[in-house]
Amino acid sequence: MTALALLASLLWGGADFVAGTATKRLHPLAVTGAVHAVGFVGLLGWALASGGLAGWREWLPLALAAGVLAYVGLAAFYLALARGPMGVVAPIAAGGSALPVAVDLARGVVPPPLQLAGLALAVVGAILASGPDLRSGRITAAVLAMTFFSAVSYGVLMLVVAHGSEQYPAQTLMGLRLSSVVLAGGLALATRGLGGLRRSDAGTIAFVGIGDTGANIAYALASTRGQVGVAVVLSSLFPVVTAVLARIVHDERLRAVQVVGVAGAVAGVVLIAVG
Repeated sequence: MTALALLASLLWGGADFVAGTATKRLHPLAVTGAVHAVGFVGLLGWALASGGLAGWREWLPLALAAGVLAYVGLAAFYLALARGPMGVVAPIAAGGSALPVAVDLARGVVPPPLQLAGLALAVVGAILASGPDLRSGRITAAVLAMTFFSAVSYGVLMLVVAHGSEQYPAQTLMGLRLSSVVLAGGLALATRGLGGLRRSDAGTIAFVGIGDTGANIAYALASTRGQVGVAVVLSSLFPVVTAVLARIVHDERLRAVQVVGVAGAVAGVVLIAVG
């Protein structure tokens, strides 16, 4: 389980790094829609090869609803980043991974002490790695509400994927992506454009799509092989991966708080593995 969840973080972190570079000149939601379209094709193939659409009454309604929630949550996150200080918005949004842990604890599923300490360190590490900066500016009530909504929507999405993956992992993920593709298609029709996407962007979109889809699959499988809260936290360390890649590739200097976050996340992973 640990290896699969960490693989999800590596793939998501790498995909986010490449996508983040692309969104400097392209509309973020256009990139998201195109990436999810690539993922939908792959997941549809997996679903058809592993039982087709059998049991659709059980997984389709929840998957579609969660897909809409996830897409709206992503839009809220982007709007919050655009209208508020990134140093406040990003860390709060990263805290969404704590929701599945809280649900586990509420259900009486308590990890061993070392794992519990590791989970806390990993969550805090991911938040710090995203670069919190309380001096980066005031945050309005509307931006704060959008930020918390995006965090909660992420946590709910991870819970839905874990629940659906107990019996229908491929179908659940495919249903989620179907929502995104439909919403992105509607957005493209409404704005009569594709956010500046060109044929030359196909390679980047494909790379991010494959990475994002692979991460979803790795998390879905990890969530069925251990405690969901642990799988979510380990799969949510992608801000650490993105920050390290930015340092290596773009030579971006990590702030002291980010270095502490990376170290904390690594220490958390070690404690989870040992515990």
